[in-house]
Amino acid sequence: MNIAFISTGTELLKGSAVNTNLRCFGSALAAAGIPLHQEIACGDRKQEIAEALSAALKSSEILLISGGLGPTSDDITLETVARFFGLELHQDPALTLKIENFWKALGRAIPCPKSQFKQAMLPDNGTAIDNPRGSASGIYIKTDYAKITRHIFLVPGPPSEFEPMIAESILPAILEIVPDRLKTVGFLCAGVGESTVAKTLEKPITALGVEIAYCADASGTRLFLSSNDDEKLVLADRTAHDLMGTSAMPDGVLDPVTRTIGLLKEKGVTLVTAESCTGGMIANSIVERSGVSSVFAGSAVTYSNALKEKLLGVPSEVLEKYGAVSEECACAMAKGAASRLGADAAVATTGIAGPDGGTPEKPVGLVYVAACVKGEVMVRKLNLRGGRSMIRQRAAAQALILLNTMLEQL
Repeated sequence: MNIAFISTGTELLKGSAVNTNLRCFGSALAAAGIPLHQEIACGDRKQEIAEALSAALKSSEILLISGGLGPTSDDITLETVARFFGLELHQDPALTLKIENFWKALGRAIPCPKSQFKQAMLPDNGTAIDNPRGSASGIYIKTDYAKITRHIFLVPGPPSEFEPMIAESILPAILEIVPDRLKTVGFLCAGVGESTVAKTLEKPITALGVEIAYCADASGTRLFLSSNDDEKLVLADRTAHDLMGTSAMPDGVLDPVTRTIGLLKEKGVTLVTAESCTGGMIANSIVERSGVSSVFAGSAVTYSNALKEKLLGVPSEVLEKYGAVSEECACAMAKGAASRLGADAAVATTGIAGPDGGTPEKPVGLVYVAACVKGEVMVRKLNLRGGRSMIRQRAAAQALILLNTMLEQL
């Protein structure tokens, strides 16, 4: 069975919102060994949604549609889907009560507006999917189209509601519909580009009869291997790790942050960050994960030379002789952070993210990352490409990759 994902929302087409729901759903399916066949983004207009449905139904039996289930005038997904399949809508008593209770829980004194009960509508043969985090419920519809049984899932668009519903309700339901699926393992090839990974692995892995897929990002290349043969998959996984060497993270580790947190806990090491060009990006990536307070103490964002001296103890003579963007400064930042902030380890970044500020001697993209672990320091010089945001992302990732290398040696 093929699965298609339709993302509704004019804001997606305007670029004013990033479609994180696609990443959530696609990665959830991949982890379960089910490939996502197609993704279509469309605006909040009836004709566009209908066209997206027609296109997806040409090759997919399962559709997930996100967004457009709220109470406002542009929330037209449900009525458009119902009209497309020739289904009548009715107001469901249980959903009506949910809306009333949700409104009361907000502490509103006035009666619940009639517009809110738009979220209490169900189509013929439709089943509500619980959404405890929002007023709009999800909806499951099983219907025939072009003489084929179709499974339609409608899910609220806000990521804070969408993501837990995928894990708690949608994915389990899809797994019941698609019992036969590929098994997939994935891991990050840290700091290695997609073309290099493909050149190294494409022939030996496909020769084993195993599917291979790549996803490049600022930290390297995420690799996915899929097969319905357990022995082939194990052999391909071992082969890929052997060929990629130390860049290959353990199975299931798809980003350097996950590896960093795991190593800190495993080794009993505490960490601080000292960031200049990354501006707290590394610290943010760590505290986005729960349960890190035992290993992460905090961060110093020292963008100016004055704060590098005052907070981290970077000697003024280092700044005067070598400059803030230098191996010597990065080393002093990492050492100073570990010492002054009282941690076993520290990472530091300093560089020129652009688009201005570069010189022939120190061009845009020149970054130094340093890691200090129990008094030992390593520094790497990087010449990164891309815009300002990409340079900062790559610098943050490379700093963690360097730290992980040192932690693995403890």
